[in-house]
Amino acid sequence: MEIITGHINTDMDSLAATFLARKLYPEAMMVFPGSLNKNVRDFVSLHKDALPIGRYGDIEPSAVRRLIVVDTRNPARLGPLQELLKINGLEIVLFDHHGSQSTDLRGHEEFIAPVGATTTLVVEQILQRGLALSPFEATVAALGVYEDTGRFSFAGTTVRDAQILPVLISAGAQLPVVNEFIGWSLNEEQRRLLADLLTQAEMLEHHGLRYIVAKAVRREYIEDLALITHRMGELYDVDAALTMVAMGHHVYFVGRSYSGEIDVGYLAQTLGGGGHTRAASAVVKNMDLEVVYQRIVRLLGRGDKLQRTARDIMSSPVKTISPATTMGEAAGILVRRGHSGIPVVEDTRLVGIISRRDVEKARRSKLEHAPVKGFMNKNIISVTPDTGIRDLQRIMIKHDVGRLPVVEGENMLGIVTRSDVLRILHGGEINGPYRLLYRETNTAVLPSRQEMQALLQKNPYVYQLLSDMGKLAARMTLGVAIVGGFVRDLLLGVANEDLDIVVEGNGLAFAEELSRQMRAKLRTHEKFGTAMLILPDGRKIDVATARTEYYEYPAALPTVRFSSLRQDLGRRDFTINAMALDLAPENFGHILDFYGGYTDIRQGLIRILYTQSFIDDPTRLFRALRFEQRYGFMLETETGRLLHRGVDARIWKDLSSDRVARELILIFKENRCRRILKRLDKIGLWSALFPAVPLDGIIWEGLRRAQQVRDIVANFLTVEHPWLVVPMLLFHRLAPERRAAYIEVLRLTARQREMMLNTLRGLDTVRRKLQQPHLTNAEIYELLIPFGGEAIILVATLSCRVKLANRRILRFLKELRGIKPLLDGEAIRRLGIKPGPLIGELLRILQREKLNGRLLTEADELSHIEKLIAKRKELPAGV
Repeated sequence: MEIITGHINTDMDSLAATFLARKLYPEAMMVFPGSLNKNVRDFVSLHKDALPIGRYGDIEPSAVRRLIVVDTRNPARLGPLQELLKINGLEIVLFDHHGSQSTDLRGHEEFIAPVGATTTLVVEQILQRGLALSPFEATVAALGVYEDTGRFSFAGTTVRDAQILPVLISAGAQLPVVNEFIGWSLNEEQRRLLADLLTQAEMLEHHGLRYIVAKAVRREYIEDLALITHRMGELYDVDAALTMVAMGHHVYFVGRSYSGEIDVGYLAQTLGGGGHTRAASAVVKNMDLEVVYQRIVRLLGRGDKLQRTARDIMSSPVKTISPATTMGEAAGILVRRGHSGIPVVEDTRLVGIISRRDVEKARRSKLEHAPVKGFMNKNIISVTPDTGIRDLQRIMIKHDVGRLPVVEGENMLGIVTRSDVLRILHGGEINGPYRLLYRETNTAVLPSRQEMQALLQKNPYVYQLLSDMGKLAARMTLGVAIVGGFVRDLLLGVANEDLDIVVEGNGLAFAEELSRQMRAKLRTHEKFGTAMLILPDGRKIDVATARTEYYEYPAALPTVRFSSLRQDLGRRDFTINAMALDLAPENFGHILDFYGGYTDIRQGLIRILYTQSFIDDPTRLFRALRFEQRYGFMLETETGRLLHRGVDARIWKDLSSDRVARELILIFKENRCRRILKRLDKIGLWSALFPAVPLDGIIWEGLRRAQQVRDIVANFLTVEHPWLVVPMLLFHRLAPERRAAYIEVLRLTARQREMMLNTLRGLDTVRRKLQQPHLTNAEIYELLIPFGGEAIILVATLSCRVKLANRRILRFLKELRGIKPLLDGEAIRRLGIKPGPLIGELLRILQREKLNGRLLTEADELSHIEKLIAKRKELPAGV
């Protein structure tokens, strides 16, 4: 059983998204979780016959396998349907356009984006799947989009909302019906309530923003407080309108923001409600109206963007140069970093700023060799970390400057640019090009050194190995730590013996000494300051000198500069991979977490460290989704937004084919490969890479079966590269030329490539023959023995629905593979047969007869060979 539902107090957007989701899930029952808004109730009453609405009482919880939730992720807004969330193995699908909260549901599939209406997201999926809309469906969709975007006038309205409008009209949407059910007129009760609210309203101001705040009391419930609040806000020149009305035993709060600078969603959340930045509500139980009112008044300003300071939006750390740096060098840095200016620092003291305009002036004068000291602007206007957004704006206007260094004492902490301020004021992207996204971990929550040692001791071999490295580094007066994935998996309780060692000091000297001590083979790469040790038992240890990297251009391989451990960790892809364990004997096991990785592990988040991360290295697009699905984590909100932006901008196109291939193969090797591919497909990355390979139901079912079949086959034979089954399954329906081209994308070894091509070339023939009614054991054996384990898995996966083929493959694995003649070539030679091809052919004849059950003992085999020799005419031609 499948259920589609929305939120309590169902509005038109929730109704439309619920109804239209049935196009995507036609077997699902549509159920409302509670009361409906009046206009929704009127519409449903009139169109009952066209709206297949089920009742909560009709649901058999034990039969529910999938729950599709639209227009909310807040479990508290599901009313009685919250009980379904307790079902084991329940698959959850989410469609929502609201901002995220820590208590949000997490879906197996999620269609979430900051658009004006959830209906937009559902219609997009309908169109992507090539489904047609009836005129009635288009009308319902238009109702949802028109209402939640305020007839395309609300600030949260997006291009995506506008783009579906002509589609709906073309499909026959009846706009007069839309106009009838989302009219803005107030009835007599609503007009009286509005008059009472205006009588008691207060005009308040915080951070230069104006609020109208009002309260009232009603004995009976009056509908559409949201509309009344909106009307109140329209009557005054305010940035937000807030109403609180006691009706019955509850207090109803509604907020409307007319400025991108005020977040009314934050206010609603403090009362247990939710909504958007610009539109939110809450129902408060067991609290007096005056208490609610005073709480909201005290909170005014706290959720406002303008409460942010220079510390919140500055770029940090800041790349600086010295006064002796040449103008040519400064130009190179500005180009690499994408900045319009760079601070000049002398002995930690800010002494000037060089801009691109200054650099261009020096270039025209052919003075690139001159030091920046003679060109820099020494009239520095700086701010403190606590300078507010409005003050930053005023300073920039007054002094006509585009960047403001953020200084505390004599230390420069960061820099704020004109773009940073404008993004805040106009609701665009908040983060500058190199805005840091991590949150420093509270050291109080980190595991103790003793706790980390206890985790390490679960693998005595690794524990001793790391302890020995720490002692060696101490003798060499070097700092040494193990970093990255090992630390991450240690905290997650996942086995991982990939040892990635970082040395503060001379990493190559440490690696050389360690290789002598452990009698290991050593490979070094001096340019990158890295080395690999291969231990006698085949295990590998990677050693690197602590380093930072910068990228000459997007998707380039990094240029390396040697640095500290903290800076080394800061170049990593995600916070969860940017932790280290100190191996120094006196501090062995102490966790070093500068970027909040431990907190993100506990919260199940994948977070990049800075906004330019995906642009600098687009392979992180693939890795983010791989780690997300491997650990069952979620992309942190900003990370997810930037990932989608990177995919839309096709930044991965700049990667070399080898790097793309490496990431794809790592995905194919994952146990949760199927889920990762679903994510690649959902964000459009898969179709961009392989447009001729739609990931449809046949593929998903095949991938699911392949994992089961692989485990069965592994019981009988060794499969060298089981992951190769995935691309073979993905490409098996393609024409030979396209198939070969796509296999080439994976940059496989010649042996792997030939195996795939040969397997796919003969696949249809083998599958067809396995279904023939009469096959001897020998014929089954000869059909399957040329195939390796990977090919057997593929054939078995694609033959799962054919019982006869299944039984034959299983018989081959269990019995036939191991059947060999008891006689060998030497025994046949003793019968007078000279060495040559005849002996091999006789052995093959023996095997066929033995497979077919006609030869049981060695004596049977000997007798049969003697007969063959005596009757040469029975031998194949040429023998």
